[in-house]
Amino acid sequence: MLWINNRRSNAGFGSQFWKEHCGFLDYSGSKFFETQERLLKAQLETLGNVPGVPEQIPSSSLDSIDKFRRDVRFTTYEDYSDALSTLHMRGGSNTWAFTMYGAGREKWVPFTPEAIDKLTRSTMASIVLAAADVPGDVRINPGDRVVFNIPPRPYLAGHIAFELQRKYGLVGAISPAEAEAMEFRERTRVEFMKALEHGVDVLISMTSVLSKISDKFANSTASESSEGGSRSMRATGRYALAALKARMSGRKLIPADLWKPKAVVGWGLDTRFFSDEIKS
Repeated sequence: MLWINNRRSNAGFGSQFWKEHCGFLDYSGSKFFETQERLLKAQLETLGNVPGVPEQIPSSSLDSIDKFRRDVRFTTYEDYSDALSTLHMRGGSNTWAFTMYGAGREKWVPFTPEAIDKLTRSTMASIVLAAADVPGDVRINPGDRVVFNIPPRPYLAGHIAFELQRKYGLVGAISPAEAEAMEFRERTRVEFMKALEHGVDVLISMTSVLSKISDKFANSTASESSEGGSRSMRATGRYALAALKARMSGRKLIPADLWKPKAVVGWGLDTRFFSDEIKS
């Protein structure tokens, strides 16, 4: 994961928010291990009731972590696909996330409300850490504008975008609901046009996509940057000042000339190849 921070002081959610979401950073090695072991034990206690698990894992192997590690083989999605398909058709309170794996094979994975909540908290912790300068430094606020350059629901990232908006009050450059009705290329164009007009506090995207966007800005002209869309006076002024700054520096325009977000959060297996480029 890539985190980029631009210093900007804000009251944010406060010190208690840091403790609740990022307090694990203060754990000693032994406390971190103890916490992980406690959480794993809690998971083992519930596995016996999960569809598909009793067929794969003997109940005696769930008595302790050592037994589990010793007796249970690595499993794959195919081991649970039939049970999951049946569960999916029944509906219920689970959130079903879609993804592709292997040679274009589909995979549906259920997440309980508790799991979605924990994933949302983890994502928010990443955003807070990306914006922080020192421990306890919470710069993120309710109402901060976010470019969610991510896949829509039913992909997991799309579900989390809705939860970040609902739970923490983060505001999309375009709302997650509006974004879902758009094709990816159009959504990306509109998001960055909105950011050009109103600014952006947090940018969340796959790192490879950020790299392509950076290249596009570097090689675009003022008229090309809108791709046929009209810009407000504010957006035009922001672009003109950024272009002038880049020209005076003897280089091409880059996104950093246009925005100074509190944080940029990037992810993907290719992050290590693009991180230096994005930071610049």
